[in-house]
Amino acid sequence: MKFIWINLFCFLVAYPVFGQLVKTDLTESDYGQWGTLRLGKISKDGKWVALSMIYENGQDTLYLRSTNNTKQFAFPKGIEPAFEGEYFACITEGKVAVMNLADNSTSYDAGVRFNFFTNKAIAIWSRSENKAPNLKVKTLSGQIALEIPDIVEYTITKNILLYNRKLQDSSFVGIVDYRGKKTKNTVIFKKRGELQSLVSNKEGTAVSFLGSDLNEDRLTSIFHYDLVKNKLSSIIPQQSLNVTDTISITTTGIYRHWISNDGKKVFFAIQRKNNYYPKNHTVEIWNSSDKWTHNLEVQLDGWENVSKAAVWMLEEKKASVIGDNILPQARVFGDGKYALLSNPQSYEPQFKEEAARDYYLLDIEAQKRTILFHQLPGAADDIQATLDGKYLIYYDKNSWYAYNLLKDNSRALTATGLSIWESDPNDYNSEPRVYGIAGFSTDNSSVFLYDRFDLWEVGITKSFARRLTDGKEKGIRFRLAVSAGNPGKTDPDPIDIYKQLYLKAYREKDGVSGYYKLKDNKLQKLIFDNSCTDEIVYASEIDIFREQSFDMPTRAIALVKGKRSVLFESNPKIKKYNWPFSKMITYRTMGVEKPAALFLPPNYDANKRYPVIVHIYEDMFPELHHFVNPTWRNPEGYNITTQAADGYCVVLPDLNYESNNAGVSAARSLIDLTKMLVDEGIANPEAIGLMGHSFGGYETFFTITHTNVFAAAIAGSGISDTVNWYYSMSQDLEKPEMWRFEDQQFRMTKPYHLDPKSYLLNSPIFNIYNVNTPLLSYSGKNDRVVPWQQSMTFYLALRRMKKQTTLLLYPDEGHVLNNPNNQKDLSLKVKAWFDHYLKNLPSSGWMDQQY
Repeated sequence: MKFIWINLFCFLVAYPVFGQLVKTDLTESDYGQWGTLRLGKISKDGKWVALSMIYENGQDTLYLRSTNNTKQFAFPKGIEPAFEGEYFACITEGKVAVMNLADNSTSYDAGVRFNFFTNKAIAIWSRSENKAPNLKVKTLSGQIALEIPDIVEYTITKNILLYNRKLQDSSFVGIVDYRGKKTKNTVIFKKRGELQSLVSNKEGTAVSFLGSDLNEDRLTSIFHYDLVKNKLSSIIPQQSLNVTDTISITTTGIYRHWISNDGKKVFFAIQRKNNYYPKNHTVEIWNSSDKWTHNLEVQLDGWENVSKAAVWMLEEKKASVIGDNILPQARVFGDGKYALLSNPQSYEPQFKEEAARDYYLLDIEAQKRTILFHQLPGAADDIQATLDGKYLIYYDKNSWYAYNLLKDNSRALTATGLSIWESDPNDYNSEPRVYGIAGFSTDNSSVFLYDRFDLWEVGITKSFARRLTDGKEKGIRFRLAVSAGNPGKTDPDPIDIYKQLYLKAYREKDGVSGYYKLKDNKLQKLIFDNSCTDEIVYASEIDIFREQSFDMPTRAIALVKGKRSVLFESNPKIKKYNWPFSKMITYRTMGVEKPAALFLPPNYDANKRYPVIVHIYEDMFPELHHFVNPTWRNPEGYNITTQAADGYCVVLPDLNYESNNAGVSAARSLIDLTKMLVDEGIANPEAIGLMGHSFGGYETFFTITHTNVFAAAIAGSGISDTVNWYYSMSQDLEKPEMWRFEDQQFRMTKPYHLDPKSYLLNSPIFNIYNVNTPLLSYSGKNDRVVPWQQSMTFYLALRRMKKQTTLLLYPDEGHVLNNPNNQKDLSLKVKAWFDHYLKNLPSSGWMDQQY
C-alpha cells in the first residue's frame, strides 16, 4: 500500500475558466458526495499540517500538506496524525505509516496504535483476530530495535515505555528504556493472574498497575514501582482499608486510577462486591419524601454500593477511602492533597435541573474534614481549584470568591457592579448559569473569568481586575481558543498573559465568527470576515483556520506575517453548480427586533414570491454562515441546502420568549415573522411551511393551534400535552420532567398547581380545536427523551376532529434518526409533504387523503 502523491499544480487548476463557466443545478444524484474538512495536527516548525476530509460513506482521507503549498500526500482512511521532529505518522487502512518529511520516504507496518517516544523511536502496536497482539519498537529511520509478542497494554511516560504482557496464565509488566545507546527491556514484575491499568505520573518517576489472582473474578491488588529507586511496592485494599464487606478495585466508574505528580500517592476506586441477592419485585414503593424517585434509587442501589475514591499513601504505608455513604462524591485536587466532598441528594427532593449542595473539604493526609459551603447552587464544576491547589474559586450571590486553603478564609474577587458574570435568568427562569472560568495564570496568582462578552484577569493573591478584551463595546463574544490539533486534551494549561493568546470571537448581531490574538495587552484581529471561522491550529510564524459560509464549503486558510492564502479547499466541484446563498434579515415582534437567517434559491429573483419553509427551535440564526452538505442522510429529516436548491426560501429565526408564555410568545414571533416575509415580497402567503424538532416540535404543534398562516407543518418528536409531560417520568434521566418547565425551556415561574392557567394556555392539546393546518409528525418509538405517545396524542386528537394529518413512527429509532435508510425515508417524506402543500405537486401514496 502506498500513500497518494498529489500534483498540486493540477489540483489548483482543476477547474480552469475558459470563457464563462456554465453552471448546472444541484440534483438528487449529486447528494452524498460532499465532504467536511477538519483541521488536524501541525508540525512544530509550522511547515506541515494534517487535514482530514470526512465523508458520509466512510471513505475519509487524511491529507498531509506542506504549508508553502508545494506538496500534498493523501492517506486513505487516515486517522491519528502526529509529528515528531522531521517525521510524521498516522494510521491508514490498518497500518501505521511513518514518513520522513525531509525526503518523503514512507514505511508501513501493521498496527492499530502508535506513539512516538524520545525523539528517535516509535512504538507500534498491532492486533488481529488470528495473531497475538504485538509491540514493535523502531527507530525513526526504520530499524527494528525491539519486538515483544503478547502485549495487551502499554503506556509511555517521558522516555520510558511500560508494557503489560500476557502469556498463558501469567502476566508480566516490563520497561523499555530507550534513553541510552542500547534499548533496555526489563521485566519488573511477574505474577499468575491478570494485570491491567498501567498508569504513570506526569514526572515519569513512578508507575502503578492493578492485579488479580488466577481464577479470581475481581481486581484485588495495587502495585507501585518507583522508577528512580527501582523499588516495587504493593497493597491489598481489602486488608489495608480495614473494611468488612468484600470489595474489589474498579476501573469502570467515575473515579480513575492515577498517581500524584510527586509519585507518593496512588488513587483508585473501590466498590462493594455485588452478591446479587434476589430482591422483592412484587411491588414498587414510591414515597413522596424519597430523595430521588424510585427508579433512580433502584439504579443507585444505596450509596454503600456505589464506587468510592480511595488513596494509597506510600510514605505513610496506609490506604483510606475518600468520602463515605454520607458524602459519597469526591473531587480530588491539589495533586492529591485535598478532596471536595458532597452529596447530590442533600437538598432533594427538589424540582430544578441541579440541586444545591453542601461542600466539605477533606485534608487527605490528615483525614480532617471541614464544612466549606452551605447550600451552594449551580453545577459542581463551577468550583475550580488553582493549579497549585492552594485556592478554590467559586461563585455565589453575584460574585466570584477565592477560598484560601491554608488560611481557611474566603474573600470576594469581583466587586459589585464590576460586570455581570451570569446569564440572564429570564432566558429560562432558572438558576443563573455563570459564564465560567477560563483558567489560571502560570503562577496561580490570578484567575481568568468570562462575562457575556469579555475575558477578564482577576487577582487572587492581590486585589485587581482588568478586562483584556473590548467585546462589550463591539458586541463580540471573546473566548480562549482551543487548538483543533488537541481535541481530547482535558488537563488545563496555565495561561501566560505575557505570551500571545488566541481568542475565538463571535459577533452576535450578524453571526460572524473568527479569531483574534492578544499580545502585549493589544487585541489584534486575525480573521473575522462575513463567514464562520471555527477551527484553528498554530505553530511558529503561521496560523491556520477553518473557514466556511453557506455557499462556500469548508476550507483551510493560512496566515503568515499578515498575509492570507487558501491552503486547502474542500469540495472544489461546487464551482460548477448553481448554489443557494444566505443573508441576514430582521423582524420585529413584541417590540423587540430579532434576527433570522434567510437561505435563498440559486438565481433568486427579488421580483418573484417563493414558497417558504421556516425551521424553528429557539435561536437558529447562528446557522447563517454554516455550509451544509447536500444529502438525504438527515437525522431530523431536513437539509437547508437541498431545500433551498429545490426552489424554497428557508428561514431559521431567533424567537422571542415571555415567561409563563413560551408557546404563545413563540407563535406570536412566527406570525410577525411571516408577516414580514410577505410584506417584503419574499414569501408567497399561500405557501409557507413550518417545521421543528423536539422543543421545535412543541412550538410547531402549538403554533398551528393559534394561526392558519402556515399551509403545512411538520413536527418531529414534539411535546403536545405539556401537562401530561410535566407529570411524567423521563425514561432517559429517570427523573420527573417538571424541571424542564420550572428550570428550562418552557420558562414557567411556578409549578402547575399554582398556575394551571398558564400551563393550559401554552399546551397544544388544550388548544387543538383551532387547527386547520395539514400536519406531518414523526417520532422514534425508542425515543427516551420525548415519548412517541406525545406525537400519537396530537395525531389522535386531529384524527377525531377529521383534520388532515399523518404520523410516522420509526420502530427502532430514538430522539433523532440514526439509521441511514430511515434518514433518507424521512427526508423524502418531508420533501413530498412540502412539495404537495407548498408547490401544489401531486400527493404521494403514503399521505393522508383529504376529507
